[in-house]
Amino acid sequence: MVGFGELDRLAAENVELRRLLTEAQRTAAAATADQRTLEEQLRQAQKMEAIGNLTAGIAHDFNNMLSVIMPTLEVVAGFLPNERKPIMHEASHAARRASELARQLMSFAGRSPSAQRAHHSSHEIVDAATRICAPMFGAELHLATVYEDSAAALYCNAGQLEQVLVNLLLNARDAVVAAGPPRGHVIVRVSVRRRRAERSAPELDPWVWIQVSDDGVGMTDEVRARVFEPFFTTKGLGRGTGLGLATSYAIVRDHEGRIECASHAGFGTTFTITLPASSPNAAKQHAAEAE
Repeated sequence: MVGFGELDRLAAENVELRRLLTEAQRTAAAATADQRTLEEQLRQAQKMEAIGNLTAGIAHDFNNMLSVIMPTLEVVAGFLPNERKPIMHEASHAARRASELARQLMSFAGRSPSAQRAHHSSHEIVDAATRICAPMFGAELHLATVYEDSAAALYCNAGQLEQVLVNLLLNARDAVVAAGPPRGHVIVRVSVRRRRAERSAPELDPWVWIQVSDDGVGMTDEVRARVFEPFFTTKGLGRGTGLGLATSYAIVRDHEGRIECASHAGFGTTFTITLPASSPNAAKQHAAEAE
């Protein structure tokens, strides 16, 4: 016959087993979610790599043709009477724009030369971008910057990262304008968090997080899935090339960072950029390599 003490012990063991089972189920669910996230990130990376390879080939051939067209236009312009030269100037201007487009495509594909880099404060880069964009927001829109931590150093090309932020800020402005009052808020949040550069890395490294959030019209899942593709745009004809976010993606990737988009139709959008912070030792090493 089992005594009351034995029953209590069995009951306690049963409770502990249930707790362990629940914990194991939660761990398994979290692992499954992480696996799905990693698989989605892998599919996205493979898709962008395939698009990049195709884009690089097209841009290379396009640039070769322009290298013949542009000097030919200059030669022909010298033989035209003055009243005809404006036509040739327009053609030359269009060719230069096409050359810039090819440069952007090569940048997206990761085939353009890396721009010169140095150590810059994360706050200085964000400040520079917001100063550029502030006059374009007007009094009816609200642009705010929130620094949650002290500034961190970034080993980067400051001009390129400012270009990324300006592009995100102007897109956010367009989104809140389209949504109309009472919406009209764009917030830039900057923080420093620790994470592993790779899942197998033994130590947590500091990373700079820059989030650009708006309360604008948001995006559908279909739009969000294609937002970094070159030439994809939801703007009207003549209002954009569809290369802004594709170029931003390429710049952040070239800086060994990541850029992600979270959005829901009618509820705004948040772009999150994560970049590896530069340590003092890394700063000394880069300075020594530059000498």
